[in-house]
Amino acid sequence: MGNDQRVHTHISGVKDDAVRFTAALEQSLEYASEHEDETRAVLSNYTEIHEAVIAGMILPAWPTKNNQASVERLAQLAVDDGLLSEERNLDELLA
Repeated sequence: MGNDQRVHTHISGVKDDAVRFTAALEQSLEYASEHEDETRAVLSNYTEIHEAVIAGMILPAWPTKNNQASVERLAQLAVDDGLLSEERNLDELLA
C-alpha cells in the first residue's frame, strides 16, 4: 500500500469517526433538551452548584444544527480581528 493510499485510508477512518461522534453528540443534545429534570439531576454529579440553584436555572437551548448566519458572522469577526488571515469556505468547513 502506497503512502497516498495510507493517508486516504486514515482520513476516511477519521471522517467516519467524526460522523459517528457528531451523531452521538446530536443525540445527547436532543435528549438533554427533551429531559430537563434528568439534565438538572446530573449537574450535581460534577459541579458544586446548590440544588436550589439548579432547580431554578434556565437551561440553555442545545441546537443540533448550525445557525448559518451566526457561523458566517463569527467567521467574519475572526477575519476582522486577525484570528484568520482570510475568509474560509464555510460550506466545506461545515460539510
